[in-house]
Amino acid sequence: MVSLAIITNKLAKELRDLPANLAVASAPNAFLDREGGYLKSSTRSISVRLEDLPPHIPNAFLASEDASFYSHHGISPKGMARAAINSLRGRQQGGSTITQQVARNLFLTLARTKQRKAKEIILALRMEQRYAKDQILEAYLNSISFGVGVKGIGGASRHFFDKDAEELSIAETATLAGILPRPADWNPLQHPLKADARKKIVLGRMLKCGFISEAQFQTAWIAPIATKPSQEITHATDHFVAMTTEQLPPEVAAASGQQITTTLDMRYQWQLIDVIHEGMAQTDKQLGLKPYNTKLPNAEKDNYPQAAVVVVNPRNGELLAMAGSRELSYGFEFNRTIQPQQPGSTAKIFTYTNGVMRGSLPNSLFCDQPVTVKLSVGDPWSPSNYGDEYHGRITMAGALQKSLNTVAIKIELADTTCADTLNATGNPGPAEIVELARQFGIRSPWPAYPSVAIGAPDATLVEIAFAYAVLASGGVYHQPKLIMAINGRPVKANGASQAISEQEAYIITSMFRNVLQPGGTAWTFYDRAGTGYFPAAGKTGTTNDSRDCWFVLFTPEIVVAVWVGYDDNRPLTKGTGSGSAMPIAAAFIKRVAKYLTKPDFPMPEGVELKKIDSITGEFREDGNMEAAFPIAANEN
Repeated sequence: MVSLAIITNKLAKELRDLPANLAVASAPNAFLDREGGYLKSSTRSISVRLEDLPPHIPNAFLASEDASFYSHHGISPKGMARAAINSLRGRQQGGSTITQQVARNLFLTLARTKQRKAKEIILALRMEQRYAKDQILEAYLNSISFGVGVKGIGGASRHFFDKDAEELSIAETATLAGILPRPADWNPLQHPLKADARKKIVLGRMLKCGFISEAQFQTAWIAPIATKPSQEITHATDHFVAMTTEQLPPEVAAASGQQITTTLDMRYQWQLIDVIHEGMAQTDKQLGLKPYNTKLPNAEKDNYPQAAVVVVNPRNGELLAMAGSRELSYGFEFNRTIQPQQPGSTAKIFTYTNGVMRGSLPNSLFCDQPVTVKLSVGDPWSPSNYGDEYHGRITMAGALQKSLNTVAIKIELADTTCADTLNATGNPGPAEIVELARQFGIRSPWPAYPSVAIGAPDATLVEIAFAYAVLASGGVYHQPKLIMAINGRPVKANGASQAISEQEAYIITSMFRNVLQPGGTAWTFYDRAGTGYFPAAGKTGTTNDSRDCWFVLFTPEIVVAVWVGYDDNRPLTKGTGSGSAMPIAAAFIKRVAKYLTKPDFPMPEGVELKKIDSITGEFREDGNMEAAFPIAANEN
């Protein structure tokens, strides 16, 4: 008993003091854009006052969750014993009172530990001494989670029935109270039959507790689940806020009423949403699909390709705008910017960077031809170029401009011959590329196979965007930053490291600039953007059968990464990085050009720009391609 008292006393000391105002503590965290504009709460939450609610609303939750709420002192020994017995039998059943749930929701982390349960009990007992029962019940109604980012009865009534909480009927309230134990499985929008069954269970408990009459019970019992999803357009920043929440320090994430200033630039965010809609409408038309309608059944929406876009400031790693879906009110839980996809030729940033670090230069010659690669395990592999077109001898810069796969393999394996069979066994190239990708921020697992040179392993759009930001920032990798300040106090950058030298970054960037020039895979970019020429570089990417279409644009002040494809990985017929993804980036730049200063890439010491012949590699004043070289490089 003495040891138990010591442990209890120790845990009690670890708990912070309870706030004077429980209503403030149950308020959601507020997220602001970089200019201080209000974005939204950490969840879809609308605070309510208990005194404004009809009795059947709190009574439904009392009947469902804690019928003895007004008679206990914070904990229910019977409920805890019942939960413990069911746990031993392998069945999960909550034994927490409403007071304990408020303590857990407002003052503790989500980690399931024995210590947390003990702290929950201590806090519940303290709360009962400090607050009136109605204050605790009001905080409960404002803090309970209904899944899909919905918090509190106010947010739930708006999300599921598009009405104020005060207007909820007995049947609607019983439905919401019924889904609490498993909101994902009993969501009335997605599982109406299961939700109706749960409603009837709650109605039975309300009748048993004397909260409703027999007539009210019968009326609510036969009432259909008449859900009506909210029509409010409040989803423009959902993905950004969800990702920001993951970056919050644990003590802030567990707290309430915090003010978080994010890096989000709403000037960019609104334009991003518009250009995605316009760009995907064109893609739909090319695919022969009828115009997209947000009211289509989800099964029909699956026949339409999706899109995701990330906008980054390469100078400091700030995420400026993000959209993980073509329709931000659809698929809230599926943010495609952080879903791994095959990056295709956008991954050649690592292949070409590794080649330069090995000593290759933009005018180094390689043989573009069909090749077969012998592997250490399995059958030989025969990569091919898009359209099965080959160009013979070509420079490194010329091959990147045309996105030639076979040359990327030869750069990876450091083969400058015209041999049609290559042996990858024991070659360090694949492992070097994987290690370099790590330095550029790729955290997805990449095996050191030869196919890594042309983007076979998966990466997220965010990872690829920040990888290209390395080139834009002179070789510096910045960890993603989404939070500028918390409660007015500036938040330091997440960290930066010199991934490659400034000289290497400039040489590689000079080759990527030619992708936007005549002869490049994104040569129509400037025409589509309508901005005229300004210093920029980029890369298209298209995987097998056009399952994933990518484009990344980068300048010294902005990186725009775009992905287009189907969620089920079906082919995007007629789709390419230049045809489906690049137009979205170009349209975005056209809209935000007035906010950009369009500086040139700063040239570091030790390099110079020279004109070359993209086929022969000769330095020529009338060369058709410009690229950077170390000043010590000799002319051919």
